[in-house]
Amino acid sequence: MKTLRAFSLLLFICLIFSLFWGCQPRRVYIKTPISPSEREKFNNAQNLIQQGEIDKALKLFQDFVEAYPSSTLCDDALLSIGKIYLERKRYKEASEKFKIVIYKFPEENSFFKAKYYLALSYYHLNQYYKAEKILIDICQHIPVSENKAAIFSLMGDVKNKLGKRVEAVIWYEKVWKVEKRIDVKDGIKTRVSLIINRVLKKKELEEILNKYPNFFLINDVKLRLVSYYLNEGKKKKADKLLLELQQATGKTLSPEEVKRLKRSLPTPAQPLVGVLLPLSGKGRGYGERCLKGILLGMKIFNYEHNDLKVKLLIEDTSTDPEEAKNAVLRLASNNNVIAIIGPLFKRESKSAATIAQEKKIPIITLTPLEEIYKIGDFVFRNSLTARLEISTISQYIIKDLNIVTAAVIYPNNTFGIKMKNIFWDEFTKRGGEIVEEERYKETETDFQSHIRRIAHLGSYTPRTGRSGVKRRYPIVHFQAIFIPDEPEKGAMIASQLEYFDIIGVLLLGTHLWDTPRFIKTGDKYVNGAIFADGFFKNSNSLYVSDFVKEFINTFGQEPSILEAQAYDAARIIYLILSQQKAIDRETLKDALFSIKDFPGVSGLRGFTEEGENIKQLYILKVENGEIVEVK
Repeated sequence: MKTLRAFSLLLFICLIFSLFWGCQPRRVYIKTPISPSEREKFNNAQNLIQQGEIDKALKLFQDFVEAYPSSTLCDDALLSIGKIYLERKRYKEASEKFKIVIYKFPEENSFFKAKYYLALSYYHLNQYYKAEKILIDICQHIPVSENKAAIFSLMGDVKNKLGKRVEAVIWYEKVWKVEKRIDVKDGIKTRVSLIINRVLKKKELEEILNKYPNFFLINDVKLRLVSYYLNEGKKKKADKLLLELQQATGKTLSPEEVKRLKRSLPTPAQPLVGVLLPLSGKGRGYGERCLKGILLGMKIFNYEHNDLKVKLLIEDTSTDPEEAKNAVLRLASNNNVIAIIGPLFKRESKSAATIAQEKKIPIITLTPLEEIYKIGDFVFRNSLTARLEISTISQYIIKDLNIVTAAVIYPNNTFGIKMKNIFWDEFTKRGGEIVEEERYKETETDFQSHIRRIAHLGSYTPRTGRSGVKRRYPIVHFQAIFIPDEPEKGAMIASQLEYFDIIGVLLLGTHLWDTPRFIKTGDKYVNGAIFADGFFKNSNSLYVSDFVKEFINTFGQEPSILEAQAYDAARIIYLILSQQKAIDRETLKDALFSIKDFPGVSGLRGFTEEGENIKQLYILKVENGEIVEVK
């Protein structure tokens, strides 16, 4: 009895608790009428977008949201901010804005748009299951006014990424049905045909045949299945489908056509890859070195083990931006060209990348030009850059060696000033401090005056004590010294530092020091020096040693970073194509974005969501007269 009473009391308490919480009011966002000032600010932001002043528009929209959080226009402002982030590939920030719209404004016209754009953000963040879940909900309640073709197309792309290829082509069919533009319909039809003929397996084709007999390309499915059945000796099944095809199309296949069908099972495609390099003029030597790396990466000399049999269309840019532009136009006009590698130099690379983006053909440039990838989502880069190099060194010495103070001695030229500025930025933003800075003329070979100043030695310092002369000692309040110059100059400064008793200070340089000349000139004075490079031929990596061995066997010489970077650009495309992860330019672009663990010999691991290379550089050190890999 007591137990029953206790249970009844507990049930009563739970009921009261649930009623209390159930009666809590939902958060309601009360909108206020639009004031003239609100309308003016919102319209100003929209006008700036139309004028191409995106940065200014973004700032105005952000100010608007902060000033008028309950405005009737707030959801549209948030939506505009999110779309700007999307266009700039800031997908995480974009998703946060779309979530706010969905949460705060469920009754507004912007609600479904925000859900679509949130799904698109998740797609670019490789969060395909989240995107799929949102799109399923959208498709169940999709308003008539919404762009169904865009929603269905995204659903097809998401299903394809999740490996649900049959569902993907069914969604692409929906796009084809609702799309009004003939060119887009033709593009969808071509894409689905490629998937049927190059990607889908027999089981998947049979699933379409059995579940979707009215599929818009059902005859393509049947024809592909005929190939499978003929090869398996299933003549009855093949004849049945051939009869259905004859009834549907009114065409009877000849014995020769049947034989061709029997041999036409899906095989890896034989795509064309364009190559843009300076193969004449001043840049010829560099271009030829890169070409060797590309030829090796595409297995051109290993034909018996080359399943793809990739063909290269090689164009000479002559380091001329106009030549590079015209070469891209020629390559892009050939529908079989699926990607482009190159160019190498800055001006020609910018010209080529601009046209490649316009024509929507993926291009992996080999240039160190800063931020070239920001031209658009079809532009990628695999090249060592000054910022990547210096940021790698800065992070290593601060995090691993606990070095937080540094001096900089640099040449008064474009390279020296640029490297000094980057080192200053990268070192200080990680908590380091630049305590001394000295600049010397590019032609100088005697650095005594500069060393005296950073060590506060005044006008003279005896090397050894003399009778009646008081010896002066350097004031060294820096743990490292950065010298962005050629190996000979770096070695000279190193030897003169020791002359002034500046010892125990870590020497930091650039990839230019990765040469035997540095050790030969500097001898014992450069022992312990540290620098980073994008390629190290003596690396412990098995991939690197295999690459070096194959390169020497093929060309009779050792590769440099140029050959390594070109090799990786070719190899990553070859990998995608050999694994059938791409059937056209669009899917190749998507595949490039998805790779994050590529074992590149030039440190390449993949690409950021903006197309910049993700690299793991080699940190190198001079040790006992040799250059060795630290990590």
